[in-house]
This record gives sequence, structure tokens and C-alpha cells, in this order.
Amino acid sequence: MSRMHYRPSEFADLAGVSVKTLHRWDSSGKLKPLRTVGGHRYYTDEHINQIKGIIKNPRINIIYCRVSSNAQKPELSNQVEAMKEFCTANGITIDKVIKEIGGGLKFKRKKFLTECRAEFPKVL
Repeated sequence: MSRMHYRPSEFADLAGVSVKTLHRWDSSGKLKPLRTVGGHRYYTDEHINQIKGIIKNPRINIIYCRVSSNAQKPELSNQVEAMKEFCTANGITIDKVIKEIGGGLKFKRKKFLTECRAEFPKVL
């Protein structure tokens, strides 16, 4: 059942974006909310139809952590936990966590590319 009005936090949940993204869309003119007499933003069912045209490809968030040797394995777990805490604190949903052990300075990360292509073929 649809509602008439949504607070920004409610509408952000429906849209699958953050409230900060709604503010950016407002500033850029991409999606203008309505305002109460007191100046508070709110959204309507009509805005839901508008975002269907805005949100074409939802963002995929992947945590990728890597160390260069097996001796650094404990540090790999610390990296993953730090990244999860950062994402949680900033309202970022995590779609996948990839951990890798491997040396070298090349930018062709085999495990990263293989797993991402397998799970998200349209992204990479």
C-alpha cells in the first residue's frame, strides 16, 4: 500500500540510497523534494516514479583487502574488520568481501577480478 508522504530517511530506505544522496539530488536538481511550511523536506509517491528513472544501476560495494605474504594473515583480518567498521559507520552496505594473499605491485588482481566477474558480470 502506498503512502502520501515520506520523511527523507524513509524515502532513502525505499530508494536504496542514503539521505546524503537525496540532499545531493536536491542540490543538483535531479530530484526536488517538497517542503513543509516549516521548510522540512518530504517526498511523495510521485517521487518514487521519478527515482525509477534515476536509479538504473545500483551501486555495488566490495571490500577488497590484501596482504603480500602468509606471515601477514592476521593483518588481513584486521583490514577486513577496519573496512567493515568504516562502511557501517558511513551507512555503506557491503555486497561482498574479498580477501587475498599475494605479492607484487601489478594492478591485475586475479582473485578480485575473477570473483567480481563471476558475481557481477555486468559491472566488470
